[in-house]
Amino acid sequence: MLSSSFPALEQTLHLDVKMLGYFSLFSNLSYALSVPLWGYAVHVYGMSNIHNLLSLACMVWGLSTIGIAYSGANYVFQALFRCVNGAALASILPLSQTLLVELVSFSMRGRAFGLMMVCEKIAGTLAAVSVVYFDRWQNPYYVLGIFSVLMSLIIPKNLKITSSNVTRDETD
Repeated sequence: MLSSSFPALEQTLHLDVKMLGYFSLFSNLSYALSVPLWGYAVHVYGMSNIHNLLSLACMVWGLSTIGIAYSGANYVFQALFRCVNGAALASILPLSQTLLVELVSFSMRGRAFGLMMVCEKIAGTLAAVSVVYFDRWQNPYYVLGIFSVLMSLIIPKNLKITSSNVTRDETD
């Protein structure tokens, strides 16, 4: 949502392109540095706890997204929350791919990965477009943050990996 927020952030917070570039750098750098850590966490905590990792990531992502909106013109907090947000967002790729491999049969994995990518892009597009249509740039951030926090509360109760729901194919 950051890049679609640039015009609103320039106008309402009087940010220049250089500062917006720093925000993007902080978010992208923390994302890039965190992806391997999330992948490692899957191995350390195991499949039986992946729902807890996903729940934690959604909670941190949601709270940091709300923090971005709440911090407004405070550049230090904007940068801090964007770093945390990037690190939490980095969890999605390794955790979701691990879950798909474990829960979807071999013959359906290609379709499942494709559908996951389509859904990801549609959700990203809707989030980016929503920034343009809301009166205040913070509103979509609040909505997405609250949704992420709610998902973090739903995940532990509804997504538990057990030996009965893990698929094991002959090719695995």
